[in-house]
Amino acid sequence: MLLAIIILGFAMMTIGVALLFTGETPFISGKRIPALRARLIGLVLVSFLPLAFGVRQGSNALFGDYGVQGLVVTWSLFGFCWFAVLVILFPILRAKKERRPQSWATSEKGNPFEDAAAMEDEPDQEELPARTESKTHSAKKPAPAKKSRKPSATEKDPLDFS
Repeated sequence: MLLAIIILGFAMMTIGVALLFTGETPFISGKRIPALRARLIGLVLVSFLPLAFGVRQGSNALFGDYGVQGLVVTWSLFGFCWFAVLVILFPILRAKKERRPQSWATSEKGNPFEDAAAMEDEPDQEELPARTESKTHSAKKPAPAKKSRKPSATEKDPLDFS
């Protein structure tokens, strides 16, 4: 069982050290763990293995060798560490506040497409006078394209490699 504690402790320490050094890290669905929270989680995860050995030795000193079983202390400490990680992560995991309804959806007029009476009051297309194009809006002439400067006879063409 000591091997399992060492393997779990080493895995938790590896994750913890990575979180301590990286600071702000990406998380599920593009959310980011802020640097302070990531470092707190890293500290909790790194402290598991030293605490597991230290608390076991402390319980042996206080209650004797067989007063408290080592597995009970170790797995309780393991559960406590992961519970602390979840408590630190909870503000990131919970859903954001619901979005406020859009202003157009809550307008007092309601849906303009439902009101048939408003549609009847508008004049038909046949009653509207035809629009005539005025001659003041003439099409703009395109600007003349800039011509490239030809090299003079004294200048050597930079692309001529003969």
